[in-house]
Amino acid sequence: MENVAFHELLEAAPDGIMVVGDGGTILFVNRQVERIFGYARAELLGQTVDRLVPARYRDAHRTRRTAFSTEPGPRATQAGMTFRALRKNTSEFDAEISVSSVESPEGTRVIVVLRDVSERTRQEQMRQEQFARLREGLLRRMALRQRTNADVPDGPAGVFRWRALELDPIRRHVSIAGITLNLRRLEYRLIATFLEHPETVFTRDELLHLVWGLASDRKQKRTVDTHVRRLRERLGEHARAIETVHGVGYRLRASE
Repeated sequence: MENVAFHELLEAAPDGIMVVGDGGTILFVNRQVERIFGYARAELLGQTVDRLVPARYRDAHRTRRTAFSTEPGPRATQAGMTFRALRKNTSEFDAEISVSSVESPEGTRVIVVLRDVSERTRQEQMRQEQFARLREGLLRRMALRQRTNADVPDGPAGVFRWRALELDPIRRHVSIAGITLNLRRLEYRLIATFLEHPETVFTRDELLHLVWGLASDRKQKRTVDTHVRRLRERLGEHARAIETVHGVGYRLRASE
């Protein structure tokens, strides 16, 4: 009865589970493995796990598999590894696996737990591409302003200033009329972004990337608004230095 319950537990697991024997022979797969790879169970049992790896990676995969299975003594679980996997329809995807081994009367058995992380990989790639587009557009606009000499700071060399508001990026120091502002890390990065590029209009997406290192997200955009509001409160009478550009984002005005 306990064996039946355990078997059902494996079948109901949200991740793919395989048991692999000597030579990489597949001895057991659960329903998730069938779903992930597109094979019926009977097509996998008795085959080697190598068929689930693209041909160009099989030699390296076989070497790692052999090294793991022949390592003497207790073997620690190897978790969070990512490899390129191959479906029955020949499409490829990124799979994250955790591997451990147990000793049985029949020999060493390797337990593989895997999940399809191709969507996570796709989202990360989209995020990186979005960051690259934001950075490229921002650099173009900054370069244009530099050519028109519109964003030259009016303070001492290396110091950026708006009226009595001053930023020394070397000392990471912000002050108003000589009085130091004790800013939190994100507040400093936000005011530094504005002061170093006055009159540059930053979208909320750009600020999310430059200050927070985050991708665009509707909820995260509210974070930008919240921090701008708090920064204005810290600036007191100089709060109007940060101007809201309706429908776009924010900028630091170079003059009154």
